[in-house]
Amino acid sequence: IAGASSDTSKSNGVTVENVYIGSDVTLDGPYQGGIFGTVLKTTTIKNSYSLAKLTADEEGKKELGTLIGAYPRNDISVTVDSCYSVSDVPMVNQISQYSKISYSNSYTLGAECEGLATRTLEQMTGENARKYMSALDFTNTWSTTASGTPILTTFVPKPDYSTVKWNGDVATGFAGGDGSANNPYQIANAAQLALFGKYMNENTKD
Repeated sequence: IAGASSDTSKSNGVTVENVYIGSDVTLDGPYQGGIFGTVLKTTTIKNSYSLAKLTADEEGKKELGTLIGAYPRNDISVTVDSCYSVSDVPMVNQISQYSKISYSNSYTLGAECEGLATRTLEQMTGENARKYMSALDFTNTWSTTASGTPILTTFVPKPDYSTVKWNGDVATGFAGGDGSANNPYQIANAAQLALFGKYMNENTKD
């Protein structure tokens, strides 16, 4: 997305949220990352993920990361919170042993450390993600998919009801429920809504 998080800004740091790198992106390093090639300023990446393909050779991978390509400085810090990557290549390539990097609530296929847990692709897929990636906020921020890894709710396709019309059919039953206070009828389509309207008309006194 960007070559570097710049050190020319007067701000105290750079924060990136709600970003994803799709599986059609190829990173072949060095100094390449899904979000930044390198960082020159204190940087926070939150609620983001990478599905990128990584094609660098072993030498190139030394300066390649799924989120940040290379992080050579030790006078700034990088924070990764609530992120994941489907690669065994580091999210942030920490070149210097003195680099200040912290992970929290994050997941990878690669080596784990404090705040960064290793998971298999199967564990990250479908409803398994709720169990094995439980540190992610699946109530407000993340959604599971039927056969893929989690996505940000911001990018969940919204249903298009503009062309949906009721054809006049009345269902013979509901999607679930028995109509009680503790187990109300579940309505899944227009025909079931029409059935509910019929029940209401038949059981409502003038």
